Amino acid sequence: ELEGVDYRGKTDSELAAYSKIDHDVFLVCEESDEKAWRAKNTTSGEEVITSSDGSENIFDVIKVPLFNADEIRKGLVVVGRDITDRKQAEAELSKSKEMLQAVFDGISDPLIMVNRDFSVKMLNNAALKYHSESKFEKVIGKICFEGLQGRTNPCEGCEIISTVQSSEEKAFERNSYVSPDNYEYVAVYPLYEKEVGMDGLVIHIRDITETKKSHEQLMRADRLSSLGMLSGGIAHEIRNPLSGISLFLDILNDKDNYDRTAKEIEIFKQIRDDVNRIDGIIKRVLDFARTTIKTTVEIDINHLVQEENKFWLTQLRKSDIALKLSLEEDIPYVLGDDIELRQVWNNLMQNAVEVMEKGGILSICTTKGISLFHKDRQVVIIKIKDTGTGIKEKNQGSIFNPFFTTKAGGTGLGLAISNQIVERHGGTISCESKPGKGATFTVELPCVLCEV
Repeated sequence: ELEGVDYRGKTDSELAAYSKIDHDVFLVCEESDEKAWRAKNTTSGEEVITSSDGSENIFDVIKVPLFNADEIRKGLVVVGRDITDRKQAEAELSKSKEMLQAVFDGISDPLIMVNRDFSVKMLNNAALKYHSESKFEKVIGKICFEGLQGRTNPCEGCEIISTVQSSEEKAFERNSYVSPDNYEYVAVYPLYEKEVGMDGLVIHIRDITETKKSHEQLMRADRLSSLGMLSGGIAHEIRNPLSGISLFLDILNDKDNYDRTAKEIEIFKQIRDDVNRIDGIIKRVLDFARTTIKTTVEIDINHLVQEENKFWLTQLRKSDIALKLSLEEDIPYVLGDDIELRQVWNNLMQNAVEVMEKGGILSICTTKGISLFHKDRQVVIIKIKDTGTGIKEKNQGSIFNPFFTTKAGGTGLGLAISNQIVERHGGTISCESKPGKGATFTVELPCVLCEV
């Protein structure tokens, strides 16, 4: 008997089921397990065994064939370990991981869970896509900057490291690692274990490019609106005494009443030129301060561009500037004031020509698309790209401000007025530029069937 059980006539599995100890050894001397009996080598595997009370347990079983001196099979040694509890725990853990992974994957923003040593423990599909990876296996277990960024050293200026040092939540904005022109909001949440304290981090990355650009547009609109009202009032106040100066200048320059020398006539002419220049600036300031669209009609942007470009062809040839047009056919109409939109176009054309003093390429394209600043809004997009000197980074945030200019003799109102006009039409105007590599101005205008 083995453990009080008569083993004769019983299979090794039945014997294992009767055993109550954790690690059992049975010697079976009959051909009760045909498959194991035929095997020449040791075999192992898991088996579900039904005990005498009808319950099923999982055993990890090793079967070793026995031979005599003449290499004649005499029996099997069977070693069995009850692993039922372990298998159930593994199943529960696997199920929990699957549920957690499902929750992670259900979130559209990139989520990354790392250990305290910054090795990647888990990430969702959005994080894989964000880092242009295809398989979890390529990332899991690796240090984050190695597995996700392909780097050998930590990312420069990484603010996540300080979270481990402080063990506190942290949130910050940054330029995207994968798309430097985009902005991201990164939130880092510590994970705690009862016995070891902080054991890891969850990193949440959210793209805020659209939100940030919209916020900048709103701030610029508020600032320009206030400046518009102020400058409009100042312009009116200046115009009244300027009219008096112009009147007295005409009187003093009257040849019937006064004899003037050539020098005096030259001085009066210079004064007249300066008065006219001031008057021109005032008119532009009043244009900037105007807040209503004069007329509203359906406008074919392609037709407007082609018509206005006719007036620039001679200037482009003289300046050795090649014109490249790419106008998408059948783009929707926009609603607005035809004269004002022509003014915007001519301001942008003049800027482009002035920055290409030594010639270059002027690329113009129109297309229909989705707005960068208003989610799901269909717009007509007009881009005008030059190969000029570009705009210094420190100046890029000020180019639409009134009276800001880097040109000798410039008023700094052309782009400010263009911005006001585009905003009155429910659109946006933006600029991308790198010093020495030209600039691209983008105008978005709502389609005729879109809500402004």
